[in-house]
Amino acid sequence: FAVSGFKSRGLSEFKFSGWLSLSAIIGSIIGAKIAIDFPEDTFKKILSLIMIIVVMSIFLKKNQQINQLNQKLIKNKLVSILLFFFVGIYGGFIHAGVGFIILTVLSNFNGIKLSKANSIKVFVVFVYTTFALIIFIMENKINWILGINLGVGNSIGGWIASRWSYNKSDKIIKIFIVISSS
Repeated sequence: FAVSGFKSRGLSEFKFSGWLSLSAIIGSIIGAKIAIDFPEDTFKKILSLIMIIVVMSIFLKKNQQINQLNQKLIKNKLVSILLFFFVGIYGGFIHAGVGFIILTVLSNFNGIKLSKANSIKVFVVFVYTTFALIIFIMENKINWILGINLGVGNSIGGWIASRWSYNKSDKIIKIFIVISSS
């Protein structure tokens, strides 16, 4: 739903998103396999630490003004693809907070405006999550009632946020990131 919402507003970077997704798919399969037998206490500690680091990193980096998205993408494309392999591992393993990590990479490393970065993020997450989900289904690790409810809520929220945020400044989007992560 979010991918459609962003696309309807002209915020779609399919080619770059596709490359990032391919890399993240490989990582997410590895991450999902790790998550199957990982101790829950350690999982919670890792999640807490990463969430704090990622949210702080969004605000510590100065906002860059970039008019030509493609110049920055070409320069950092290979490094971004490598980083998204590790994003995929994290996403397949923990998933919670992966959007913050993706936004940090795309906005800070690639210099992409947060509204455009969000459109790339939702595409990549949709693609790699499908593959991680298959692993969890094969291992019978899905709570279908909770998963369906979460999916419906995420779909509605994704559609609304994608339609609303397409022309908002990074400052406004950062405020909503802090509110939603609290």
